[in-house]
Formats: sequence, C-alpha cells, structure tokens
Amino acid sequence: MDDGRQLDLFGWDQVKVGEGFSALGRLDLPRAFVIFEAVLSRWPGHPGASAGLAMAASWDDALRETERLERREAAAKLWGRIKSYPFGQWGQAFRKGLIQRVIALLEGDCHLYVPPDLCLGRLLLELEDHGRAEEALRALLGRHLLGARILVCLGNCLFQQGRTGEARVVYARALLAAPWEVEPEGIDDKELSEAIADQDIYSAAIWGWLRGVLPLVDVKVGMPHDGKHAGSLQVYQAVRGAERARANGAHEEMVDQRRLLRQLAPAVFLAYMGRLS
Repeated sequence: MDDGRQLDLFGWDQVKVGEGFSALGRLDLPRAFVIFEAVLSRWPGHPGASAGLAMAASWDDALRETERLERREAAAKLWGRIKSYPFGQWGQAFRKGLIQRVIALLEGDCHLYVPPDLCLGRLLLELEDHGRAEEALRALLGRHLLGARILVCLGNCLFQQGRTGEARVVYARALLAAPWEVEPEGIDDKELSEAIADQDIYSAAIWGWLRGVLPLVDVKVGMPHDGKHAGSLQVYQAVRGAERARANGAHEEMVDQRRLLRQLAPAVFLAYMGRLS
C-alpha cells in the first residue's frame, strides 16, 4: 500500500467515523447515516462505519416509534431498550444522548417513578451528574415508599461522590427493606459487594456488619415480604438490641438478646461472638 493510501486509511476514515458517532450522540441519525454510508462506499466492510451504521439502523425505528407514544410510555420504552442494548466503546456518546432524550421526556419531574428503576435521579446518575442525581433521588424517596433498587441508586450516587459512610447506611437500609431486589453486582462499593457475595441476600445486611463493612442501622420496615424476610429482620434486631444494651451497660438485656440470637441463627451468633473477641 502506498503512503498516500495508508494516510487515507488511518486519517480520513477515522475522522469521518468519529463524526458519524458524534452525530449519533446528538441523535442526528440522518447525518450519521450519510457519513457512515460515505465511508463504506469507499472502504466496504470498514468495521467502525459498519458498527455505526448498524447502530443507527437499529435505533431509527425505535426513536420514530416513541414519537407516537405518550411521554411516560415513551420514556419507559426507551429506557428499557437502552439498558438492554450493547453500545460498546464507540457508542457511549450515543447512549448518553439517548438518556438525555429520556430525561427530556420526563420534563424534569423528579417524583415520576416507573418501576422497576426509571426515574430522573437514576438517569442523572447514569450521566454522572451526581449532585443533581442525589437531589432528585432524595426528593423521590421523600415522597414514595420505594423498594431497594432506588435506595441502591442513592447509595451508588453517594459512593461515587466519595461519601462511603453515608452510602453504606443507605445500602444497609436497602438490604433490610427489600433484599430480594438487591443484586450485589449492582452495588458500586465493591468492598461491600464482595463481602456479601457468598451470603444469602436476605442475610447480607447482618453479614456486612459482621465483616466490618456495613453499619448497624435502625430497622424501619413495614410488613415483612415473607417468612424469610421476617426471620432475617428478627436476627438483625437481636444483634442490634445486644449491641445497644452492651453500649448502655445493660448486662441482663444484652445476655437476653444474645440468647435470642443463638436460638434464631447459631452461625450468626458464633460470628458475632467471634467479632467481639
């Protein structure tokens, strides 16, 4: 290959492909089609242009369809597709552009929540706008009694701001409120996710504390989800009661709570006594 042709291959095509993905990031799909097709007409099978053209084609119909839907339905449909689509390294600007579209559809309503996890705060977190994400998530949680997914979002938001202690309080509450909704791999605090990875998720809050990662927090849960949830809350309350009594010098109460803990969960009791020693 002569030098001019080599310069073309590693110059013009890369610039144009970059322009194509920039157009995708602006959601200017017609422009992206023109650019990627121009590259492919000159270099058939070009990997970057092929990927970009396939991405544009895949989303063209989806975006047109949402224009015919009511805003909330359109936002939910787009967000569901965004979560399942493999954007790859080249498509991250496009992903952010699509998230911005969903945010626009929500019209700044931080109280709008579409299960399982569509809300303004979650979208802002995806864009790494941590301050606004925290504000929106707290506003949402202040108005609605929601499950663990939104609490984990808030925990991740705090963790990404370097506020690990605050984040772990929120993670603990999520694991107590609705443990079955928590996926350890979705927790940004990897020390925590690794600490509870080998545990039944229902018991993760207490094992996180036993392993020195989570704090003991107030148990503010309404009706337990099922018997397993009720049992895990009983164990947690027994440990918390024993620790509160120990801190207050209430020896008899402490002994009673430890005896209860041994009856409820012998393995937790042994780990608890081992931690104290």
